[in-house]
Amino acid sequence: MKECVTGSLSFNGQRCTGLKILFVHRTIVDTFLEKLTGAIDALPQGMPWEKGVKLTPLPEFNKAGTLKGYVDDALAKGAEIVNPGGGAFYETLFRPAVVYPVRPDTSLYSIEQFGPVIPVCPYSEEQEFLDFVTSSNFGQQLSLFGNDPKTLARLIDQLTNQVCRININSQCQRGPDTLPFTGRKDSAEATLSISDALRCFSIRSLVAAQSDTRNRDIIQNIVTARYSNFLNTDFYTLNLLALSFEHEWVARCYLLCIINLIIDCYEKQSICKLERRFEKRKRHHEPYKLSRKLQLHLFIAV
Repeated sequence: MKECVTGSLSFNGQRCTGLKILFVHRTIVDTFLEKLTGAIDALPQGMPWEKGVKLTPLPEFNKAGTLKGYVDDALAKGAEIVNPGGGAFYETLFRPAVVYPVRPDTSLYSIEQFGPVIPVCPYSEEQEFLDFVTSSNFGQQLSLFGNDPKTLARLIDQLTNQVCRININSQCQRGPDTLPFTGRKDSAEATLSISDALRCFSIRSLVAAQSDTRNRDIIQNIVTARYSNFLNTDFYTLNLLALSFEHEWVARCYLLCIINLIIDCYEKQSICKLERRFEKRKRHHEPYKLSRKLQLHLFIAV
């Protein structure tokens, strides 16, 4: 339940990876709604700078009115707000609304509401939500909640061509940055990750030779004697330790620093050596502190 609440309402539901609609089997939907509404009622509202606050005013002046329009449309077509006080708003402060049951002919069934409105759809057969995912214009991520390995495996195989990330018993989310962040359909174009970002700034170069005894001996000699900085088998590394991000902007600054550092090393023909070779030279740089919680340890032989 925690993952459903956090996935739907973190940042007031205003994130691209938020859970925008929940499909729940009819046999458990009543129990699910009871637990969901109880968890939402316990979330404290207030200003962003107040300690412990989970729900804050929206950043857009007209957003509350837009969300009310989506909710009213669903109510007119047979849905109800199942949590007490849900959908009430004043200015930009909007109380989360759990709307059930949401039908296919409502706006909430197909749009990205981008706010604290949680549409819940009951289903009896898996094909109902499979058809929804297939026909949807969006294809970034989805979450599957369950305990049966065979059922989860079957759904994974059917859904991997519709979205780019499937989260098992956890909310949709970005990160860690070592994983690709992408989507299908109208959700995204291309891929974002550290490796993909570095690849955009890189031009691949290589050395090639005919596979014969003469060339093998030449290349073996170059590599063994370390005549070339480019043609060798050393692993160039940046040793990154104790990484912890307090805020997303710190993570972005960190990524930019890494990119700039690699470009700078390349332009100056500096070479990042192996730790084992570095230890032989008994030289090191002190940690460069970007923030109290971010230390970037670099071992560089120039």
